[in-house]
Amino acid sequence: PPLLIFLRDKLISYSALGPGISRHNVQSILAICLPGLVWLVAAVVTDQGGLFYPYVLTFAASLAILELTREIHHYRSRPWLVLFASSVGVGWLMFLPFFFITHFGQPWLLLALVAPGPIAVGASLFMLIQPGIDDCPRDLPRWLRQGAASFAASIVGLGLFLLAQSYHG
Repeated sequence: PPLLIFLRDKLISYSALGPGISRHNVQSILAICLPGLVWLVAAVVTDQGGLFYPYVLTFAASLAILELTREIHHYRSRPWLVLFASSVGVGWLMFLPFFFITHFGQPWLLLALVAPGPIAVGASLFMLIQPGIDDCPRDLPRWLRQGAASFAASIVGLGLFLLAQSYHG
């Protein structure tokens, strides 16, 4: 997932919008990657491979938030609901590799299909807690808010995973 965010950033943002876009710094990379790292460590410590789902959700939510802030900044006249929905869709694309990794099996297929819900929760939370979203800064408080919002999305995903696990057996 971090590679997909990097590719999206390099291929879409910089090429489509030009060199005026500011580059990410160490703070932004840590804020995007640390929530996922928490899930990887938890998966290793608990020997619970299912924690890969909230891991992917952290990056999907971060990708949606990155897309949302970019879209709102560059397309101010478009309705925010449209920008929000398209950003959640872009974040959900993070689950395409997830389908292949999990071999389209249950409960993973269902979890991937409902992933837009937790992604939307993360993006919504970020919109609520980030002041000046229409001209979103790239400072440490923003990155901390983004990391917290993506981690919150993954907590919702953990709940979905546990629910699916209880039904699936």
